[in-house]
Amino acid sequence: MVAKNSAFIITARNSKFLEEVKKIMQKNNDIYVHIIEGDMINLNDAFFDKFEKAMNEILSITKSFDALLLVNNAGTLGAINKPAIDLGCREIWQEYLQINLISMIQLTNFVLKKLPFEMIPTQFVINITSLCSIKALPSLCQYCVGKAGREAFFRSLAAENPSLRILSYSPGPVRTDMYNELSTG
Repeated sequence: MVAKNSAFIITARNSKFLEEVKKIMQKNNDIYVHIIEGDMINLNDAFFDKFEKAMNEILSITKSFDALLLVNNAGTLGAINKPAIDLGCREIWQEYLQINLISMIQLTNFVLKKLPFEMIPTQFVINITSLCSIKALPSLCQYCVGKAGREAFFRSLAAENPSLRILSYSPGPVRTDMYNELSTG
C-alpha cells in the first residue's frame, strides 16, 4: 500500500505491459501513474522530454512530496555462453553498456537534477543488482561488467551525496524473462 496522492513514472519497452502494470497500480484509487514507453538502448531527447513532461504534470497535481524513490531495474544478460576472450566486438560492448550502465546513469542523473533535495529532501535510489557485481561467473562476462559498473557508479554517487540514500539490492534468482533466457541458454 502506498500513501494517498503518491505519484509514479514507470518506463519499459512494451506499452502493453506498462498499461497492465498501471491498471494494477491504480486499484489504489488515490495514486497517479504516468507511463513512458522507451528502450534503454535509445535514450534520446524525445524520451527525456516525455519524462520531464510527466514530472511537471505530477508536480502540478501534487505540489509537494514526502520522498523520491527511484528504482533502476532495467537490464539484459548480454552475450551469454560466450567466454570473455570471445567478446572483442566494439559494437556488442557499446550496445550492452548503453542498455545496462550508461542509460541508468543518464536517467538517474536526469531525475536527481530535476528533483533536487531542496524540492524533495528525502531521496532513495534503489539499484537492482546481482551477486555478479562482485563475483564473476563463467560466460556471463557482460552481465558481471554491467553490474559491477552500476555498483561503482552508486558508490561514487553516495560518496558525493551523503543525504542520498542508496540501496543496491540483490534479490537472487527471480523468475523473469531474463531468468528463463539464462535457464535455456
